[in-house]
Amino acid sequence: MSNKNQKPIHNRLHDIVGMAWCDKTSFETIKEVYGISEGEVKRYMKAYLKPRSYVVWRQRVKSKPQKHRRYKQCP
Repeated sequence: MSNKNQKPIHNRLHDIVGMAWCDKTSFETIKEVYGISEGEVKRYMKAYLKPRSYVVWRQRVKSKPQKHRRYKQCP
């Protein structure tokens, strides 16, 4: 039985890529919302983005600790 509120993954791909591109959205948040792992997000980004855009995104993700909640500093 499928959840009526859950769109097929190909319809959600644009939303997932948008969340992944945003520096303030963690991979954990994406997993909570869409149920996909960090590795799956990376695969979607690689498939969806142009090769150079993917490289730029990966460099940004590696340099941004806020992409992982465990590295965020709470006030």
